[in-house]
Amino acid sequence: MKGNDLDRGFDLRRFLLLSVRRFWMLLVGAVIGAALFGGYRFLKEKVFAPAQIYRADTEFYINFTKGEEEETQAYFNDYTWNDVIDTDVIAGSAAAIVEGADKAYIAAATFVPTLSDIRMFHVQVDDTDPAMADRIMNALELSIMVFPNYVEGMDSITVLDREPAKAVVEMSTIFRWAAAGAITGVLAAILVLSYIYVMDDTIRIAEDIKTAGGNCLGILFKGKQLEREEESLKEALDREFGKTEEIRMIDPAGTAVPAEAAAKIKEMLGGDKKYNTGNKEAKILCCVAAGSMSIAELKRFMQDKDTAVVFCEADHKLHRLYYFYANRKEAASLPGEIGSASKEDNKK
Repeated sequence: MKGNDLDRGFDLRRFLLLSVRRFWMLLVGAVIGAALFGGYRFLKEKVFAPAQIYRADTEFYINFTKGEEEETQAYFNDYTWNDVIDTDVIAGSAAAIVEGADKAYIAAATFVPTLSDIRMFHVQVDDTDPAMADRIMNALELSIMVFPNYVEGMDSITVLDREPAKAVVEMSTIFRWAAAGAITGVLAAILVLSYIYVMDDTIRIAEDIKTAGGNCLGILFKGKQLEREEESLKEALDREFGKTEEIRMIDPAGTAVPAEAAAKIKEMLGGDKKYNTGNKEAKILCCVAAGSMSIAELKRFMQDKDTAVVFCEADHKLHRLYYFYANRKEAASLPGEIGSASKEDNKK
């Protein structure tokens, strides 16, 4: 056997051309992916979202002791302040003022963001109750302003700016999740299309006959006549069956040879031939219709014999596109090569 369907590999041109009618799956995959991912994010942000957070923000300014600025500034940063605020000196003192909030509660609600200037730092308090956030912030201001009394190198801490508690509005990521879901859905659809392509080895183009090991004499297109292709097929039939008196014209798929193809082949071979007389010794001519059987089935039928095959009921557009991009220069220079139809034929 000349061909091996396992050696065919992944033919990208064939895959794209055979999958074009299933490209709607890409759209379906994108819609489903966007709905799943976007829907999940919508439920998380809108339906099952946590309670609204309110944030109070105060900016402080530090007056360092002259002569000790470098040493003190090198010590204090956003990490230091986050630890300092959680201590008894600040969080503990504030808890003594705020009713309903202990030191741990205040420490968990308070955060110092990254500093751009060590002399100025922000303190933020997050809470689901804006009034509680403001009360905690007021108590923290008092505790922080007396903090220089407990450390060396600071003269005072003053309030530069104060923002009362406001709702924290987070940017919605529903659209981004939906876009990611659409991309994931498209990729999943491509995997499904690839799986269908790999698992389906149905004979669709003349190249599949060669892959199965058959001697493809030529092509008869469904509902279309191309003089160049038919002339090439006639020459191939004359070479293969010109001196043969009896021919068994069969369809390996087990069905009757398409009437149009049978009539065309008989016309090309002439009227002096006998067909299907029951003589098992007669030379076999297989007529394989597009989509009628798989490559593996045709291989089993031929039983390692280089069988002459006419590929009939073929899709003209599929072949024209496939062979136009596959070695088109070589095909154009070789008369009779499959897919070497003239420009006039292609226009038909």
